Amino acid sequence: MHRRQAPRVLVVDDHPGMRAAICRLLDRRGCAVEAAANGEEALECLARERFDAVVSDIEMPVMDGLTLLRYVIARHPALRHRFLLCSGLYLPPLSSDPAVPFLQKPVGDEELWAALCSLLATPAEAPAETG
Repeated sequence: MHRRQAPRVLVVDDHPGMRAAICRLLDRRGCAVEAAANGEEALECLARERFDAVVSDIEMPVMDGLTLLRYVIARHPALRHRFLLCSGLYLPPLSSDPAVPFLQKPVGDEELWAALCSLLATPAEAPAETG
């Protein structure tokens, strides 16, 4: 009844062209992709659906990628090591969580795909219990 289990990836980028290009690449590689234009939209998507990984720009209006990362770590701990940050700005290793991979834009298709495959190969952490 179901096709193969495709990894579900949330792509967050405020530039429509970049967001569409990443979504097309991941779709061609067999991922089920959802897109958001900023961190707040991404949180809405995460509240509605479960994802296997998040690929996010850093510099965005409304809510930037680093703020989104902090929310994801707090609310969706299974995604802690399945979060990939990208930016056109040069950033030294991220002090917020040095385990979070970072790619410098422009990112080549193969570089992005390899980074995402590496994330997806990392076991997801069990969600923290609440209550």
